[in-house]
Formats: sequence, C-alpha cells, structure tokens
Amino acid sequence: MIKIELLGKSRLEGLSRPAGDADWMRTPVGMAGRFGSGPPGTTCMSCAHLNLAEGKWSDRGRCALCLERLRLSHGKARIQEVPVNSASCSRYEPRPDAAAAIADADARIDDRIVERRHKIDDLQRAIKRLNEEIRELQLQRLDPGVDLS
Repeated sequence: MIKIELLGKSRLEGLSRPAGDADWMRTPVGMAGRFGSGPPGTTCMSCAHLNLAEGKWSDRGRCALCLERLRLSHGKARIQEVPVNSASCSRYEPRPDAAAAIADADARIDDRIVERRHKIDDLQRAIKRLNEEIRELQLQRLDPGVDLS
C-alpha cells in the first residue's frame, strides 16, 4: 500500500506556502495543481490527466499517477500517485470517456478480487489436506503396531 504525502507536510526548499491555506495543505505531492482549485464538484477520477489504467491502492483509497504533473515536471520532479477522490485542481480537463474508464478500472479490480479469492480457496484446501496428513502421522506415532518404514 502506498502512503500519500501531502505538500503541507513536506519540507521542499524554496517553496513558499500561504499561511493557513487549507487547500494547499491537503494537496498531494503528485497533483499538478492546488487541491480543490478546479471546477466545483469535480474529482481527479473524471480528469483526462489521471492514468486510471495503472491504478494502485494507498492509505487514502484508490490512487493513480497524474500525467499532467509528469509532463509539467519533464519527469524531473518526484512523482507520486494522487487519490482519485481528491477535489480536482486548476489543470482539470474533463475525460470524455470518464464513465467507461471508471467502469474499466472497477472491472479490473473486481477481476483481481476474484483471482485473490480463488487463491485463498486453493490455499485453504491445501492447509486442510496438510492438517489431515499431520493427524494421520500423529496417529501413526501413537500406535506402536504401525510400521513406518
């Protein structure tokens, strides 16, 4: 799980922050602009710059890279994922296929969940089988008439 670092908590040289600016303090390091400076009611999830295909999980929920931040920094700044539920920044551009992109990202997550559940089921069956083998070996050890060779 990724830990999202906020600008308000960072110590970046030469960066001046307005005192008491709550939006600045809540801005993730990987965001292209200031938290909440975009159109009212929009989030990064519906922004064209968010790379939903490479989504991950963080301490603040689902997150993804902001490609606009990457472009603005020419790849030189430290890049970090942005929570998809963050209030959008001033660089916000509506994603024409937002509903389809969100549905696709959700479908990939659902597929991973099903895959992990199948893996858990397989491991539980293996554990049950090994426990049965242990019980059989313990019974053989207790029965002096059993030849183990």
